[in-house]
Amino acid sequence: MNFIKNSLIIYQENWLKIILLGLFMVIPVQLINLFLSNYFLNLFDIYGIPVYGFFFILFFNVISLCLVQIPFICLSYEDIVNRTVKLSRVIVRTLEYSFPIYVLALIYALLVVVGSAMLLIPGILILIVLFLFPYVVIFKEKLWWSGFKEAFHFGKRHFLRIFAFIMIIQVIELAAASLAYFGTEMLAPWFLAHAFVQILINTLILPILVFTLSSYYTEKAQVC
Repeated sequence: MNFIKNSLIIYQENWLKIILLGLFMVIPVQLINLFLSNYFLNLFDIYGIPVYGFFFILFFNVISLCLVQIPFICLSYEDIVNRTVKLSRVIVRTLEYSFPIYVLALIYALLVVVGSAMLLIPGILILIVLFLFPYVVIFKEKLWWSGFKEAFHFGKRHFLRIFAFIMIIQVIELAAASLAYFGTEMLAPWFLAHAFVQILINTLILPILVFTLSSYYTEKAQVC
């Protein structure tokens, strides 16, 4: 629990930077993901094969998950490694690593989709084992295959802890999202209103997971 506590301290000290990064770098990615997911879901639903739409949604969601973590991983890098957080350095570092992480995310998402098509469990295993590859890329500057390789070995050794951290934060997000759903339903019962509120909640809670995993990874991998 110390890792989660550390993440809350980082969050408290950098809340304004987190909001700015969320507004200008995270929410746009999530809106694009929302558009693409709904487009392919409706497209395959028209043709009577909605299961294909599910795989496209999973593909885009995994890519989006990798990309939206980048600014917050870079922020935690500045806090943990450099001890001071400058927004300009976070933005520059985010832009520097976005392309290689995006390319790896395409492969990662494809592996998760293929694994999920094989009775779901292999997809979940792949999702967790390689989950920290963006952290490896940013904290250790290991790009392309070397980043994947180290993330795989780290993920195998620390599978249960990574899974536990993800589930704890996911439960918190689901609780907040459920409360927000009922509130939105009373005030503005429209799909876009619900979707935007869910995106906003995810943007605010995601940094807790990222900072937790960053603290855990840097300690166990002896980054600093």
